[in-house]
Amino acid sequence: MEEEIQTNEHTDWHVPWSKRDVWFGAGSLILYVIVILAAGLAVNLLQLKMDIGVFIILSELLLMLPVWFFTIHKYKITWREVGFREFSPKYILLGFGLMFIYLIFNAIFSMLVLIPLGKTIQGDLFAQLAKIDWSVWLWLGGAFAAPLAEEVFFRGFIFGGLKNPLGWKWAAVISGLLFALMHMNLTTLLPAFVIGFLFAFLYHKSNSIWPGIIIHTTNNLMAFFAVSLLIKLGEI
Repeated sequence: MEEEIQTNEHTDWHVPWSKRDVWFGAGSLILYVIVILAAGLAVNLLQLKMDIGVFIILSELLLMLPVWFFTIHKYKITWREVGFREFSPKYILLGFGLMFIYLIFNAIFSMLVLIPLGKTIQGDLFAQLAKIDWSVWLWLGGAFAAPLAEEVFFRGFIFGGLKNPLGWKWAAVISGLLFALMHMNLTTLLPAFVIGFLFAFLYHKSNSIWPGIIIHTTNNLMAFFAVSLLIKLGEI
């Protein structure tokens, strides 16, 4: 496997979907945001009882739809070509190293920019999480479904489709920017862009989205454990 991975890193990058497919898929994010906001508004107005975790899972599945349509369905390919490939364990170590860099960046960004403004990177997200029921669906949606769908869409589809025509750096910048904009939070914008760029770099080096999914899931799980602990201690 190691020899195969090393060979893949130096071969010409090619995916069957075009840059045009990527732009159409990226454009669907606008429709995606509208649908999610409308669905959330409808649930509140109609006072429907829906677990927020189930809502997150359905939202993430919806994000997978344009990837399926513009790759699997259109070109009759497998998910392996979207990034679900074998990888060397060394890229998990690289991923944790990149995550450490990201945490250092977050600390510096918070101290220099956000704390003086009385802000936090997550905004009022933690306060909102303290008001809802922490079901198993919330954990599955936030810690597992979200990393999976986001890595498939932004790294496997967007970055994967732009890497050959634009080069990996510009592809990483564009996919990272779209990833940041999807979070719709000004305080999260720059940190989300940085981690999106780092995940794209990880995919570029490993030729697989699995390392990104694993590190992304680990990051979200750590955040969920931290928030749940703070809630139990009454700190939120």
